[in-house]
Amino acid sequence: MKTILYVLSEFPVASETFVTTEIKAIERQGHRVVPVCLIRRDEPCQAGDEGLAECFLSLADVSVITLLNCLILWVFDVVVALLKGDEYLSSLLSAWRFAQQQEGVRTRSVLLNGFKLMCLLKRHQGQHIHCHFAWSPAVMGITAARLSGVSVSFTSHGSDVYKTPQNLQSKLQNADFVVAVCKRMHDEFQAISPETPVVHIPCGVDTQTFYPRYSCSDKQGSPKEKKNQKTNNQEKNNKLLFLGRLSETKGLPDLIQAMTQLPATTHIDIAGAGPMQQQLTEQVEQLGLQQQVHFLGAVSRQWVSEHISAYQALVLPFCKTSEGIMDTGPLVLKEAMASKIPIVTTDLMATGEILDEYSGWIAKHNDPHSLACTLQQLLDDLADPDKGQQRIHLKTGLAYHQVKTRFSADVCAAQLSRQFQAVGAAKWVEEVRHEN
Repeated sequence: MKTILYVLSEFPVASETFVTTEIKAIERQGHRVVPVCLIRRDEPCQAGDEGLAECFLSLADVSVITLLNCLILWVFDVVVALLKGDEYLSSLLSAWRFAQQQEGVRTRSVLLNGFKLMCLLKRHQGQHIHCHFAWSPAVMGITAARLSGVSVSFTSHGSDVYKTPQNLQSKLQNADFVVAVCKRMHDEFQAISPETPVVHIPCGVDTQTFYPRYSCSDKQGSPKEKKNQKTNNQEKNNKLLFLGRLSETKGLPDLIQAMTQLPATTHIDIAGAGPMQQQLTEQVEQLGLQQQVHFLGAVSRQWVSEHISAYQALVLPFCKTSEGIMDTGPLVLKEAMASKIPIVTTDLMATGEILDEYSGWIAKHNDPHSLACTLQQLLDDLADPDKGQQRIHLKTGLAYHQVKTRFSADVCAAQLSRQFQAVGAAKWVEEVRHEN
C-alpha cells in the first residue's frame, strides 16, 4: 500500500468531517496517510478527530532552511533524471505551464507553495498526493506532484464546481484521476476533459458513529437496535429535525412556509448556522411560527450522532437556486439513513442517487405545498400503529441497507484505495529512488 499525502485548504473545519472520516477509512485499507493543510486554524477539532489532528502538518512547518535543503536535493534529482532522458523535463514544463494558467494568483506563489508541499512529500516519502476541493489544495497538489514526479488526484464536492469554480479545466487536465461525488458531476467532468480518468465515489458515512439507536417498529430490528431502543417511540421527542448549513441550497424558506400548512402540534428543530440565519428568523416571526420552529444553532458531529435518532424524522428539503446551484451528495442524508430514521427530502438528482420513493418520503423541490403534503404523509404514517409503522420500517430498512452496502466509509474507501494503487508514479522517480 502507498503513502498518501492528503491536502486540505484548512483544518479543522466543522462542516468537513467527511474528509477526516475518509482519511481514517483509507488508513484502515492499509495506506499510510500524511495529512497536510495549507492553513492551520486555531480551534478545537471534532470529537473523535483528536488523534488525527496531532498528525496534521501545514505549509508553515516548512522553514527556509528546510526549503533550501530540499531544493538542493531536488536539483540533484533533476540532473540525474535529465541524464537519463527528457521525461522529467516534460513534467517540469507541465508544472510551469500549470502554474501560469492559474488566474487570480501569482505564478511564483504557486511554485513556492508547490515546492513547500514537495518538501513535505519527500520528507515523508509520499507516493501519491490526494487533494480535497478543486481550489488551492488542487493547485498546490498538482504543482508539487509535477515538480516531484509523483501521481496526483483530487475530489470535488460541489461548491468548487457549481458555485465558485477556479480554473477547473486546467486542474482536470493535469490530474492523474479525479473523484466526483455525484453522477452529474462525473458526467460534466468527462465532458470538460475526456482524457482524464473520472471516478464516481460518494462521500462515505462512519457507520461506527452513526447507527440505529431507536427503532421505528417495536417488534422488529437487530439485537443492537433492540438493546438501544429502550421504550422506543415513547423516548422520542415528537419533533422533526433539520440538519445542515443555513444556506440557499437547503430549501429552508420552503420548509418554514410548509409548516404553515401542518397541524400546530408539529414542531421542528433547525440545527445549523449560516448566512440565512437572520432571514429565516424573520420569516418564522412573520408567519407566527415561533412556537413550532426552533433554531438550535451549530451542533457538533457528536451531538448529531447522539441525538438524531431521538427525532421522529429528518427533513432535508434541498432546492435549486436561481443560478442552478444545488447540493451534490449531502452526507447528512446518509448519516440519517445509517441511523435508521425516516427522511423527508426532495426529488433533486443529488438525493435521487441515494434515496427514492421506496426508501424515503420525496417531495418536489422548490415547492412548499408539495413538501407540506409529503410531511403530512409521514405524520400520518407515524400516527398509524399498523400499516404506517410497517411502511416506516420497510423504508428505513431499505435506506439502512443502502448505506451498509454502498455508502459506508469503508466501502467508499475501498473504491478510492483501488484508484490509488492503480495510478503509477513517473518512471524516472522510481529509478532515482532505486539508485538512491
